[in-house]
Amino acid sequence: METAGTSGSGIQPGGAVVLAACSLPGSPGGYLFALSARDGSLLSRLELPAAPAFDGLAVAKGKVFISLQDGTVMCCQGSGR
Repeated sequence: METAGTSGSGIQPGGAVVLAACSLPGSPGGYLFALSARDGSLLSRLELPAAPAFDGLAVAKGKVFISLQDGTVMCCQGSGR
């Protein structure tokens, strides 16, 4: 699992979040999770169409960018793309 931390992102304005991307063995896709840094509660979950690339998470200007193993780069803000 890969994680990246941020504060005040578009996922939870004004709050710190932990991002985690993972894929499951035998599954072509994966998931991007946003968790509360305060208590670990699930804030958001996004099903990915392909497995996430290693070291492929970035956060800039309140948006989350994630690279996938099929070459796709997704930009997420809030609960949608």
